[in-house]
Amino acid sequence: SRAMAMWGTFMPIGMSAVLVATPLLEELGWRGFWLVNAALLIGYAALLVPATRGIPARMVPVRSIARVVRFALSASGPWLLAGLFAFFAAAYFAVFAFLPAILSERLSVDTRIGGLLAGVAVSVNALGNLACGALLSRGVAHRTILLLGFGAMAICSIGVLSGALSGAVVYTASIVFSALAGLIPVALIHSAPRMAPRPELIGATIGFLMQGNNVGLVFGPAAAGALAVA
Repeated sequence: SRAMAMWGTFMPIGMSAVLVATPLLEELGWRGFWLVNAALLIGYAALLVPATRGIPARMVPVRSIARVVRFALSASGPWLLAGLFAFFAAAYFAVFAFLPAILSERLSVDTRIGGLLAGVAVSVNALGNLACGALLSRGVAHRTILLLGFGAMAICSIGVLSGALSGAVVYTASIVFSALAGLIPVALIHSAPRMAPRPELIGATIGFLMQGNNVGLVFGPAAAGALAVA
């Protein structure tokens, strides 16, 4: 539970780091900013090689990838997890894609400060990831955690996007939204071993779940932008 929770913090830590680093865009331009990201990845790969040397490889039976994927897609569990992750990502990224602009407008600050405030709000998501690990280790049901996370996202998103509330209330709602949304990814990933149709399909189930995240990441901001224009 705690290992999955630690792993789940990759998204909020990475997102908040990029939002905090937005002033670099003025200096480097978007191409330079992407090249910095590429350099970070190359540096991480250089660290990964010596850090993983000596870890024994487990011998597992070789299976047909097409057969494994077909078995995973024919079961309901992977589809359910992928669908939940898609809806989570769609809502989360729809809100936080617009949050810097919303905060700049509602708090009457420039876009740089708005990006920094949004970065702080995103980083709180990592606390939700870690809290979910603690709840799971104490035996709290996945269903209870997911209902709490999705319910909080629904209520707090109204506060974030409402035009009638003060800037301070909007920002507070974004903090709570981010923190309790952090419960969801860890609970879903932790559910994969139970929802996989067979033990040997856990990896494929997690992979399918992560594709749901990618679909929501693309669909959420695009749908929100289309609604805003309309």
